[in-house]
Amino acid sequence: MSFMDRVRSQANQLAQQAQQGMAQGQAKLTELQVRRQADALLRDLGAAVYAAQRQGGPHEPIETAMAALDAHATQHGAVDTAPSGGRHRWPGAEDTAGTTGTGTTGTGTGTTGTPGTTDPSGTPGTGATAPDPGPA
Repeated sequence: MSFMDRVRSQANQLAQQAQQGMAQGQAKLTELQVRRQADALLRDLGAAVYAAQRQGGPHEPIETAMAALDAHATQHGAVDTAPSGGRHRWPGAEDTAGTTGTGTTGTGTGTTGTPGTTDPSGTPGTGATAPDPGPA
């Protein structure tokens, strides 16, 4: 095999790898766009439910949003309805994200923390640390 044949062969391999990389990137982009569409549809459904239940709004927007979600799921597969990872949580939803750094133990002033946490003395909601009870 001549030098030029080897160069052409390597160039063809590189071109094929580049095309594969582009195809993978396009697939990821499409997946992201589909997920964002589903997120927007779920947000619309949530807004319609809130308006109907808390503001006396009509129920038709709920049915419209449900139909749009059904159509999206038919075209793209199941819609991910898992919680958003802590950004907008509802009471009672379990999540371990963000459980470190509450200010209830460790270093620092010991006077800051996350409301709703429990300090070592068992006092809920303050996020402050309990005084050291001394040697046990």
